[in-house]
Amino acid sequence: MTIIVTESLIAFQDEQLLNKLLLEGFNPEDLKKIQSPKGALSNLLKKTNSSNTNSSRIKLIMAIIALVSYMSFPRTTITQDKIKEKAIELSTNPTIEKKDVYDATKELVHVSTQKTIISPIAMTDEKVKILNAIVPNRFSSKKLEQYNQYDKAITEAVKELKAAGQSPNIALIKGIMLIETGMVPRKNHLGYKGFPQTKMKQVRSINKRHKTNFTKEDLYDAKQSAKFIHYMIITLKKSRFVKWDREALAAYNWGLGNFSKYRIGKKKMPTETTEYVKMISAFVNK
Repeated sequence: MTIIVTESLIAFQDEQLLNKLLLEGFNPEDLKKIQSPKGALSNLLKKTNSSNTNSSRIKLIMAIIALVSYMSFPRTTITQDKIKEKAIELSTNPTIEKKDVYDATKELVHVSTQKTIISPIAMTDEKVKILNAIVPNRFSSKKLEQYNQYDKAITEAVKELKAAGQSPNIALIKGIMLIETGMVPRKNHLGYKGFPQTKMKQVRSINKRHKTNFTKEDLYDAKQSAKFIHYMIITLKKSRFVKWDREALAAYNWGLGNFSKYRIGKKKMPTETTEYVKMISAFVNK
């Protein structure tokens, strides 16, 4: 019996394979298993533009960028974190066209092949040693690329905040994101989300107080998270119990309610919070 495999079936199989690889993590060698890249790309674009949820669009756009990267720049490896960051940016477009994806992929390839420039807020070997002296084995020099991958987004956020009349502390913002997540945004076992490690109740409070419009998705976006953290810190500093940046950091980590009880002598500050403040202060001042 002869089995005829149509192009549409091949494209569907390729699409399923790509989605599976995205979920499990992939390397460029895995993408070689795709039989009809153009067919898979066409299918993914159609699904993206008909998707009703932003989270689904982001996943589909990630798949598209990975596929275009393999098709057009097979010798260049782009990290999944970078792909996700670009996918989140593209997901705001009402319609995704091939040109949008190709342009975005070219930009990612250009960035990934550029000579590395040390950012003023970059995590360095020296800072790893300093922070590990406070909490042993907390950071690794092997992960410097991970720790510094969102410096550009944080810098852009700070520029926009300044343009809006704010006075953000860029090192303080980066320090909080770094200590909270190691620059890997996630939801922890207590339900705290994203780079800021906060909950939607707090997001709604910040939005109401500062007339902002942060969303759940923004908590996983480095640029928007940097802005949110700035507003969170200035909100904490307006409390009658908080006077300095170090106290705002303690309140951020432990909660303002707990910190206020500490200030009036009803609670003892936990070691975790003390170390948290020391690490961020060391990062900011070194």
